[in-house]
Amino acid sequence: MWAYIKKHHLQNPANKREILADDKLAKIFGKPKVTIFELNKHLAAFEVTSLRATLPLHRPRSDAPGVPRSILAHAERLSHGGRPSALLEKPKRPNLRLDTGSWEYRLKPHHDNAWEVLSMNITRRHVLAGTLAAPALLGLRGAASAATVLKLSHQFPGGSIDEGDFRDRLCRKFGLELEKRTNGGLTVQVYPNSSLMKTNSQFSAMRKGALDMSFYPLPYAGGEVAETNIGLMPCLVTTYQQGAQWKNSAVGRRLTALLEEKGIIMPSWVWQAGGAASRTTPLVNPEDAKGMKIRGGSREMDLMLKAAGAATLNIPSNESYAAMQTGACDAVLTSSTSLISFRLEELSKSLTSSRGRSFWFMMEPLMMSKAIFDGLPKDQQNAIMEIGAELEAFGTAGAQADDEKVEKTFSKAGAKVVALDEASLNRWRDIARDTAWKDYAARSESCAELLKLAETIV
Repeated sequence: MWAYIKKHHLQNPANKREILADDKLAKIFGKPKVTIFELNKHLAAFEVTSLRATLPLHRPRSDAPGVPRSILAHAERLSHGGRPSALLEKPKRPNLRLDTGSWEYRLKPHHDNAWEVLSMNITRRHVLAGTLAAPALLGLRGAASAATVLKLSHQFPGGSIDEGDFRDRLCRKFGLELEKRTNGGLTVQVYPNSSLMKTNSQFSAMRKGALDMSFYPLPYAGGEVAETNIGLMPCLVTTYQQGAQWKNSAVGRRLTALLEEKGIIMPSWVWQAGGAASRTTPLVNPEDAKGMKIRGGSREMDLMLKAAGAATLNIPSNESYAAMQTGACDAVLTSSTSLISFRLEELSKSLTSSRGRSFWFMMEPLMMSKAIFDGLPKDQQNAIMEIGAELEAFGTAGAQADDEKVEKTFSKAGAKVVALDEASLNRWRDIARDTAWKDYAARSESCAELLKLAETIV
């Protein structure tokens, strides 16, 4: 049997690998063996409830004894970097149940070199862009037309379409309008609070087609795609007017093309100003940072802060409260909306407001997996981009409203609120040019090009 598996599953380049059909599939196809191609065609119109296949066993990972690497790879992708819940412990009996969220597998050891799939049940979740949920197992490709639900993950607190964090509301408005314009052809399921996956896993998951959409801070992807750090380059964008010019300018076109090359589409461009919540004194001038432990939000922001004498922390904004509460962090630089949503006024004695100007402006676009997007019909693609563009005004208005609201929130809590004047901003910019900007431009020709194009926008 192993020779058969090796020949048909590993060495056949013609994509004619055969699986052993159970009684149900044997009746459907009229033969005991079915090729992947034949099964793929059938899956487009039929939800498989039982499939029996013999799979090659690869060396298992240490945290999931005895589980094939091919299955783990699939489970890990669908759980977006976390350990799949079904694999937390070694199964006590030979058969193993593996639930990935899109598919449920029941497995048993077949012999030393293979596992046998007793059943494979598709959930109500349909996967877009030609991946019918089990590519790591069988290399199946599905039809995008079968998909109706887009999963949209973000790290921010959940609410309703009318109340709560404007970023969550933007996502819900997007979903409502998309369902309306596609006559129910596409709907959006929003997962706030990083409830679907960890914050830092979302960008990679979209690139792989394992996550459909996210409202995602662009520089969070900087470790994977260095160019995205321009989305939080200190003192580069200092007003909303500057940020609004990016999309239709040379820097915007170059950034769009680069992200598409990396597998990401941006239906909505949203910029947010940020301020500094401090457990002690206000962070206004560079000398104020000396000796403080500060969450900056990006590698480039951290470079500027370090040059001013601060120590820095690399954490997502939704972990800021815990960091300040434990004393691991003295000050947090983040958007006005996050300062409010994560209740940092409860721990702060001062706030440096971002109203009017700020050295901290972050690009937080509504993103979509290009693999998913490309698998949709043209009319649905158009609807996604049109609705995304229409919601940009809502995003900007929400960000600006929170710039005002955060001052009232912190003042009410007893914190001292101060503003950043032009002289202080210029001092920060001088440091940023010599540190963050220079470092970013030196990383690659692409980074240098983006920075040069961005500097033309004033």
